[in-house]
Amino acid sequence: MRNRHRYGKLLKKDNVVMFPGALEQLIDKGLDAVEDTDFKGAVEAFEQVYHFDPENPRLLAPYAIALYESQNFDRAKKVATQLLHSGTTEYLYAMELYLAISIQLQHYEEVEMTIEALLDEEIVPPEMVKKFNYLRELNRRLSHRYVDHDESGDINEHFTIEQFMDLSVDEQQELLVAFENGSFDNSIKKVLAEVVQKDEIHPIVITYALVLLYESGYDEEVSVKKFGNTKKVIPSKLNLPGQDERSIEVVNRIGEIAEKDRQGCRWRSMRVSAME
Repeated sequence: MRNRHRYGKLLKKDNVVMFPGALEQLIDKGLDAVEDTDFKGAVEAFEQVYHFDPENPRLLAPYAIALYESQNFDRAKKVATQLLHSGTTEYLYAMELYLAISIQLQHYEEVEMTIEALLDEEIVPPEMVKKFNYLRELNRRLSHRYVDHDESGDINEHFTIEQFMDLSVDEQQELLVAFENGSFDNSIKKVLAEVVQKDEIHPIVITYALVLLYESGYDEEVSVKKFGNTKKVIPSKLNLPGQDERSIEVVNRIGEIAEKDRQGCRWRSMRVSAME
């Protein structure tokens, strides 16, 4: 009787009985799976908890994250919406997750209106304004990715080398993604040519810019600076591994790992909040 009092009463739903303490064990199992990037296993554990206790304060944040990482975006948005309405103390991080999910679902207009309202009402603290502005710009780029083309098919997006240098490594990669499998005008090619010649830029970003120049047929010589070495090359004549598709795959994979590492700190912070 003392154990039952400690863990709570038996839960029953659809003729299934959940014994005291079982839900907490499942949540811990799911949290461990998220830490191990076993998002499928995390979803399986969290789904069982959600079936019995959909408003559990320890559940919603990691469940939404696991669904997002599993690319179950419709379900992730539903859970993220519940999280936002739950009174969570990590409201802005929950909102960031909600917006990331909405971008994946191509709900671009909703994302734009939401961020505009958050900024106009000064809900976002100064230290997070840059992050939300970045989400806003990413949303705008993606929303125009397939529609904002001129008659020649070139992407109508321009930036200077100075603007590019002001971005973080993650932001630089995201910007270059907008031009993947697309065409772009000479002004962008010139900026990319400057990118590959700056040794202070991350080697991954330089490689990605080189791949884009290769795809665009850029035939002017550039001096590529990586790891303290300089080599003169003509991008259109590079013999890229795997006919360049493999290079893109590798760079994208590294970018995904970097993004997961960056998000991992946030997910761990949300996990601590869930465990409190």
